[in-house]
Amino acid sequence: MASTIPLSLLERLRDPTLHVRTGLWLVPPADLADVPNEAARVGIDLADMRHALLAKLPPNAHFVALDTNRVLELLDQVASHPRAGGCALVWNVDLLLARLPVAGRADVWSFILNGFSHRRSGLLLAMPATAHALLPTTTAIENWRRTARVYPLPEFYT
Repeated sequence: MASTIPLSLLERLRDPTLHVRTGLWLVPPADLADVPNEAARVGIDLADMRHALLAKLPPNAHFVALDTNRVLELLDQVASHPRAGGCALVWNVDLLLARLPVAGRADVWSFILNGFSHRRSGLLLAMPATAHALLPTTTAIENWRRTARVYPLPEFYT
């Protein structure tokens, strides 16, 4: 895998004294299949959001009700429980974001950056680097960069 979890970002997200411990890892599409192996390599839990959503569906459900609150609720469940290594690598969140309207995605990103305060575990969201429509806006990504919670740096994002 050419792209690996940046250990400096991971250490930052493991720090329990931080108010909000969320980070964004922009993964090249060719490396996405190896994300679970990266979690194992650095000793943190992998949280597959697709499985988390499906596990919450009632038996025989034919439709998935998905909105901003539901996505944030699923992420909060991950962050609110102790995780191996003090952090969870959140995977397949892009699949959930793709089902939301643009305004809903912006709300999710804003809350992830500022709203998960004092949770038991940090969250490192692995997102396809080229999924520009699903990622925070260029202005919002600057806030992630300013707080040293995005990797690689914004020039990779553009």
